[in-house]
Amino acid sequence: MTFNRQFAPKAWRPGLIARAGIVIVLFAIVAKGRITSQQLPIPTYKSSSTLVNVPTTVSSQSGEAVKGLTSRQFRLTDNGVEQSLLVEEAKNVPLSLIVIMQVGGSAPASFRDYAALDVMLQTTFGNSIHQIALVMFDSHPEQIWNFPLKTDFLYFGLTHPDPGDHGAAILDALDCGVDLFRQTPPSFRPVIVLLSQGEDQGSHANLQKVLKRTIDSGVVVFSLTFPEKRMRAKGSSEEHENAAEAVAKMSGGDNFSFTDSSDLAKAISAAKTDAENFYLLSFQPTSQEPGFHSIAARVVNQRESLRILSRKGYWRP
Repeated sequence: MTFNRQFAPKAWRPGLIARAGIVIVLFAIVAKGRITSQQLPIPTYKSSSTLVNVPTTVSSQSGEAVKGLTSRQFRLTDNGVEQSLLVEEAKNVPLSLIVIMQVGGSAPASFRDYAALDVMLQTTFGNSIHQIALVMFDSHPEQIWNFPLKTDFLYFGLTHPDPGDHGAAILDALDCGVDLFRQTPPSFRPVIVLLSQGEDQGSHANLQKVLKRTIDSGVVVFSLTFPEKRMRAKGSSEEHENAAEAVAKMSGGDNFSFTDSSDLAKAISAAKTDAENFYLLSFQPTSQEPGFHSIAARVVNQRESLRILSRKGYWRP
């Protein structure tokens, strides 16, 4: 597979909140092997005004992308208050993809379904993937292929994972993935495909922290979950029980389940359609209240019932 390194002509994603007069410093890391606790420097921002970007996917109940909608057909509320919108239909946006794969806990039972995972990704996403990385995890992020120029070993790793320990630190792995996107050009849409069970086991990061970092970074997550035949862990909270689905849906992505390779191929195809086809809704909030803002997007004046995927909120400093 050949990855096109050309940048899109227009940067669509400076994160969830775009600011006038932004100065961004991006830091890159190259790592392989066990992840350490060392944190990357935080980008520096200077701003005078705020614009909130909400990528929104609209599809029919059969899964086909709905195109050609106008600003008059969208409604969006911020903390229940309707906002004035700018709407742009995204076209040919390059994707920066990170596959985050669980190898610990009950994951080895699904390894047989990954035998053609490399082919699934290449044939499904095609040339829309402009860079790809891989993170494997058990009780912690274990191995990482950090957007390599040559992807042979990465694709081999996808189809030949080694079993890990008993853990499934989903939130820690997602936190690691968000860090990797700091070196991604702002013209690329950052996408995570998470292959895991639904429940987090053993993460140090908490759900709210991961949600905030994911949304602030403009990352969309698609969780592809395999069945987990086990009892709920003692002391496990409800948010950890549904960690994979919660992060996916809060980010504007979705959750798909699979039981075999055929289901997995269908889930990857659905994720690809959602990642590539979206509208960029932008607005200046009428409320400057700090903290979490709940947002909800919908489409009006349509005869059929539509499936809408968009971020469920954002945090204002």
